[in-house]
Amino acid sequence: LPLDKHGFWPSQPRDAGVDARVECPFFDPPDASPKPVVAGRDFDFCVLAMGVGAVQPVMQAALDSATEAAKTRWANMFAHVRTMPTQAAQVWMTDSLTQLRWPASPPTLAGLDAAFDTWADMSQTIPTEHWPEPPSGPQSVAYFCGALPEAVNAKGTLDDEKHFRDPSTVAFWGNGRTSGFFQKTMLRVLPGLAGAPGTLDPKKIVGGIGPDSQGLFVKVNVYPSDRYTLTRPGSSRHRISPLDVEFSNLTIAGDWTQCGFNGGCVEAAVISGKLAAHALSAWPPLASIVGYDHP
Repeated sequence: LPLDKHGFWPSQPRDAGVDARVECPFFDPPDASPKPVVAGRDFDFCVLAMGVGAVQPVMQAALDSATEAAKTRWANMFAHVRTMPTQAAQVWMTDSLTQLRWPASPPTLAGLDAAFDTWADMSQTIPTEHWPEPPSGPQSVAYFCGALPEAVNAKGTLDDEKHFRDPSTVAFWGNGRTSGFFQKTMLRVLPGLAGAPGTLDPKKIVGGIGPDSQGLFVKVNVYPSDRYTLTRPGSSRHRISPLDVEFSNLTIAGDWTQCGFNGGCVEAAVISGKLAAHALSAWPPLASIVGYDHP
């Protein structure tokens, strides 16, 4: 996909004929119909590289014909390698960290707030994003992320459907968990964001504050494929390796696999992807995969 005018990957399909809800598990397009693909006719080898939350229904047909040992291993993996929803925000600001009165080197901080507990300065990305030159372009950008509570209905069971329908409805400024984040937490660490005492100055955000702001991007990750992979105590032994040979024409990839770095991060996904490449082509050599330390 081409980048947008600011150099970003698009967050929604650009094709007018593609419904943005197509990835939503509760959305059935009017013309939806199964389109089977057949090994040897439509493909030779499959790399299953999606979030573990979406893997079980995709794998079910293959598992139905698998050995009992494989069924047990995959069932244990689904039971023990769990996920959680998260929310993230990116905020482009008109001032530098120094102007915002941050007194130290660019930070990565955790333990900030219940809404977004982690903040990282990512200002090094600005030159690649094709913003206008100052003063209209940003001088700094902050990335935030945090856990999002499971949606629970009156019966006490999960009710993610309201989020699945349109994740953007969990608004950055309208949601109760996030509305006070900048007014309180961020003003304490970046006092230069203030206009009137104790109040965020909207002019400090590129494009101001609102649904059409160019300086705010918010995402809630509630779709099964988007949820964060947890590494709960005792769960690593239930992960399955991309080198698993149960299916001769299938390998897996993702930060949820047994890859030598069993944590929810891009590094684990890269190691896993290299292992999947080795399973497909015997390349790269296992000894060359940094982070992979077991046969």
